[in-house]
Amino acid sequence: MALRLRTCIYIHIPKTGGTWVTKLLQKEGRVLEIANPTHLTLTELLEDPAYAGWEGLPAFTFLRHPLSWYKSYFAYRTRFGWAKGSGLDRDCWNADFSTFVLRASEQHPGYLGDPYGRFLKGVNYVRPFETLRESLIEILGIVGETLPESAVYAFGKINHTKSHECQYTSTALKALLVSEKKAVELWRSSS
Repeated sequence: MALRLRTCIYIHIPKTGGTWVTKLLQKEGRVLEIANPTHLTLTELLEDPAYAGWEGLPAFTFLRHPLSWYKSYFAYRTRFGWAKGSGLDRDCWNADFSTFVLRASEQHPGYLGDPYGRFLKGVNYVRPFETLRESLIEILGIVGETLPESAVYAFGKINHTKSHECQYTSTALKALLVSEKKAVELWRSSS
């Protein structure tokens, strides 16, 4: 999903706090328009004539560390159901987290690296999901889109899953870090 604010565009990368950012910005009356379909890259958005008025605005997004992303994805799918038609879900589903990660590393190596790269193309401000609140305040300040810090810090969790319950085996951890090397490098550059 992409949001148009008065002075900028927010690009939502899946599993990076986008629902929280969207709900907060909507609550605070900052969202002027929401692009559909969900999860458009900036390039796709600006190629669509329906969003011609969005050209020239700076864009921002957040990246989640792959180790955290896979935990969140697994917890979300375990809670809300697996999309068996989707490649990752179809090929890698398992009730055991580490087995899921090992399958993903083997059958879909670099699953996050390419999408992260596509989502980042043309984006002016990229910050880590792990500092979401602070980074959102920082970016909005840079682009002149003021938002009270108190509103950001008071806004509760949205779409929260039990990802903390997912634990990596040493084998799964090593496999994922090798598989997602590009995504880890992109995340590091956002910090």
